[in-house]
Amino acid sequence: MKKENKKGFTLIEVLTVIMIIAILASIVLVSLERARQRARDATIQTQLSQLRSLAETVYTFQDGYEGLEEMKDGTHSDADKYERIRSEILEMGGDDISTTLRFGDNNNHYCAYSSLVTDEDRIFCVDSLGIATEGISAEINCTDPNKGPNCESANGLGGDGDPCTSNADCSSGVCDGMTNTCVGN
Repeated sequence: MKKENKKGFTLIEVLTVIMIIAILASIVLVSLERARQRARDATIQTQLSQLRSLAETVYTFQDGYEGLEEMKDGTHSDADKYERIRSEILEMGGDDISTTLRFGDNNNHYCAYSSLVTDEDRIFCVDSLGIATEGISAEINCTDPNKGPNCESANGLGGDGDPCTSNADCSSGVCDGMTNTCVGN
């Protein structure tokens, strides 16, 4: 009797390779979705920073934020710029800034924010004080009646990048003595 030389793979070997490939593919897909969410967050943050630039341009030429409020209402000549920012944030899964944009008395202050895609409890906030910060929505105060709308922490402590003189001034508990700003939020 002659022994046959079988060339090829057994069913178990083929199934094992398929299973390993499936596990690796699922890991890649999960990582890819997380990267897409972070990219959406970055776009939301960029668009809110664009809104802040637009607001400061309006303030420079009109000595107040009335023009920004008119853009929100669609009655300003540059309303299309505001609308592009708004629609980009919505497309990325953020909040409608026409509902989160708030103005202080006499249009001297403004604040706008949007939730982030990676964590709906976190928001990115920009305001007329020059603050652009990410934080937990419950801790960001966009309706302070004393200072006007702002992105400062509701607990009164500074967020990442806010000015400080000691660690007690920062919600993270860390004040960088070289730059006098809060770090680590």
